[in-house]
Amino acid sequence: AGSGEVLALSCDVTDRDAVNASVQQVVDRWGRLDILVNNAGTSSAARFDAMTTEMLTIDLQIKVYGAMHCAQAALPHMQKAKWGRIINITTPGGKAAPGGSLPTSLSRAAGIAMTKAMSKDYAPDNILVNTVCVSLTKSGQQRKRYETLKKDDPSLTLDAFYEQAGANLPLGRVAGVGQDLFGLGDRGLLLALVLGIERLRRLAQPHRLLELLADLVGPAVECAADHAPDRPPHRGDEND
Repeated sequence: AGSGEVLALSCDVTDRDAVNASVQQVVDRWGRLDILVNNAGTSSAARFDAMTTEMLTIDLQIKVYGAMHCAQAALPHMQKAKWGRIINITTPGGKAAPGGSLPTSLSRAAGIAMTKAMSKDYAPDNILVNTVCVSLTKSGQQRKRYETLKKDDPSLTLDAFYEQAGANLPLGRVAGVGQDLFGLGDRGLLLALVLGIERLRRLAQPHRLLELLADLVGPAVECAADHAPDRPPHRGDEND
């Protein structure tokens, strides 16, 4: 097992000043910022006629403005280092929206479009910007939804809830984080390790990362940029 430091910060991504302050704390601590994963979100799904202005505003603030605030705060530090990776977590509903999926599918579509535009803007700076479209996953958020439905149907079990939720998914089931990632079993665990290890930033060939992600999750990964030059070596890389 390796060793390292972890800095946990609480931040409201809808507050640009709070985001800027958090990013500055990271840079002050380690002198750089290499990888940003925009993963803030919430589940909000309704028919078009039931969607309110408030619902849409809250969803956009968290998922689109939040990602924008974080990326804009991180980019100057990545540009200075001539290397960076930004991963925006979205959902397949942003590419092919099912009925009753608003405002989430709308805001995630905006996130995918933003990702593609960013990938072209910053590839010359050796900053790759991609999105991972994550489908339904067993989580506390889904359990809350189950508990709400159970009030109307006391006979509903958690297993039956997940079975119903997964019926229309390509895999035919909801992925379990403890069981696998993206329904990929051991390959999902490998993906989690690839995304989580600090040595990700030290990959000499960033295209290898994109190829690995595409091989692991296939259409779940939208590789928006795959033609950025390799980064210059970081200090100490020659010993890796």
